[in-house]
Amino acid sequence: MKLCRFELVAEPGEPRTGLYYEGKFYETDGEQAIAIHESDQGQLLMPLVAAPSVRLFSTAVEGPGAGQSGYRFLNPSRLFGPNRTLPLPEADGGYDLTATVAAIVAGDGAFVRPEEATAFILGYTLLIALRAPDVSERADTLGLPDGLAHDVGLFIGPVITTPDEVADLSDTGEPTSFVWDFRLRVNGEQVAAGEERVGPYGDCVVEASRFGPVRGGEVLGGPALVTSVLGVAPPLGGGDLIEFEVQRLGRLVARLDSA
Repeated sequence: MKLCRFELVAEPGEPRTGLYYEGKFYETDGEQAIAIHESDQGQLLMPLVAAPSVRLFSTAVEGPGAGQSGYRFLNPSRLFGPNRTLPLPEADGGYDLTATVAAIVAGDGAFVRPEEATAFILGYTLLIALRAPDVSERADTLGLPDGLAHDVGLFIGPVITTPDEVADLSDTGEPTSFVWDFRLRVNGEQVAAGEERVGPYGDCVVEASRFGPVRGGEVLGGPALVTSVLGVAPPLGGGDLIEFEVQRLGRLVARLDSA
């Protein structure tokens, strides 16, 4: 299933919930369908009403920590839904991004054991995290945290795809590890593409609940499919259009504007 939130073009400002299936919105009351709308009658909203937290995981590829993972927190109040426009102030050096697939936590739980983790995943969605590289470098030079550089904005969506729809993308037998086929375009030009194995996402749930509970709706961004566009595209800024597409999960469109 593809879980979604949407609004009707004729009735903006009234969020609705349901399923997106074969080009139609199936509006539900939480249990059963109550209306069906054609795709051109609605527009997708952020698939979550709100996220208690956003974590972005990464895995060390070399050095003494090779193979070990960790995460940083990102600002959930800076989440934007699909096809939304983010106004950005000018920044020396422009902006860069990380693009990944995130797991959405299904419910509350603390000290989750590995064998329990699969049940805590509601589904998967796409996540684009913007950052200001020059701000990060300046903070590093001064020996300061670089949180400001990562407080730019996040895009999430377009829908939440339930695990049953991607089960066959696991080639290891581990139910929360997948090979994602992805594409990233900036202003219509492809800047990244490939197939990457990411997971197990269950390990992200275990790590996130190590010292306290995870909450339903938390966003656990897996290790990045795209870590940067610099070098293959100019720095990002106002007027840019970003399209991130992953097989089975859909296409997330992000628009940038000058503040």
